[in-house]
Amino acid sequence: MFNTIPKIQDQIYYPSRMKNFFRSHLNSKNYVAIIPNVKSARVGNVPSEIINLFGNNKVQKTKVFLDALSNITIYLRAAYYNVHNTHEYNLGKAKEKKVKDFENKSSYLLTKFTQRLFPQGTKAEVKFAGRGEFACVYQISFLNKSGEKLIHDKALKVYHSVLDREIGWHSAHGNYAEANFWTYIKYHAGHNLSKTQLTRHYISDMKSAYALTEFIDKDITKTTSNLDLRNLFKVFNFDSYDNKPILGKFYDVGLHLKDRGFTGDKMVMRYLKKLYYRSKKDLKPVYNNLTEQANNPKNEHRTKIKQAIDEFNNRFPDRLEWIK
Repeated sequence: MFNTIPKIQDQIYYPSRMKNFFRSHLNSKNYVAIIPNVKSARVGNVPSEIINLFGNNKVQKTKVFLDALSNITIYLRAAYYNVHNTHEYNLGKAKEKKVKDFENKSSYLLTKFTQRLFPQGTKAEVKFAGRGEFACVYQISFLNKSGEKLIHDKALKVYHSVLDREIGWHSAHGNYAEANFWTYIKYHAGHNLSKTQLTRHYISDMKSAYALTEFIDKDITKTTSNLDLRNLFKVFNFDSYDNKPILGKFYDVGLHLKDRGFTGDKMVMRYLKKLYYRSKKDLKPVYNNLTEQANNPKNEHRTKIKQAIDEFNNRFPDRLEWIK
């Protein structure tokens, strides 16, 4: 007799991290079931100015710092819920003493979580900055023994929940969607986000549900290279009417949706940016060079280049005057 053939069990293989997925497209809703099973659901990096304070053992200390951010996020979310027994309560309207006690305890804990990472005597400060529909923002400072700030303040955005119960929001709002948007736009912007209308984003942890960005104050980098999200990326900000910028900057990247004509192809975007970011003087030689490449049968990227040129012609017809 033949031996019984054992039943084969289906094995689901999950990606080790989401960075490459989120760089390629705005499609976070497709990964709602995957992200909880990913080994590292973080995208981005710890700010280099923080890592430079670590001294030796930077790799190990970076891991400890990431754990510290996760731990303080868990505390802030839990304590925030308990300040008035509901997450709908706005700390900005709470009694000053209650808010101060909340901030002092948070500062003590973050100092304790990070005390072996920074120069001796470094103190962390956590201050409530504001509350939105899907998250609260906290101002994070690191001070030396003399009370002087070691780095520019950071903003810790703590989402009210890891994943909002309203499934329809997952593609545009909250933890997963905003981590996706930050990762995509950082990779495709063509220059540093700190020069744009968006705050500079450093890291998002989708399991702990936080995002770390630059804090908006009078010392933040001024906007000199505004991102043309609507025309270049075909991304529309549906929250622009209710979500106003602070000093010309945005923390909130929720409700940025793909507009008609969105190009998810990285190679097409690469060549489209080559054309878009040219001055009036420099556009013509770049345009002509890419046209030659698109017509060269030996160029393996000719189809993508041709698509980028067509996109440029359709989206920015006024610039065609520059190449005459």
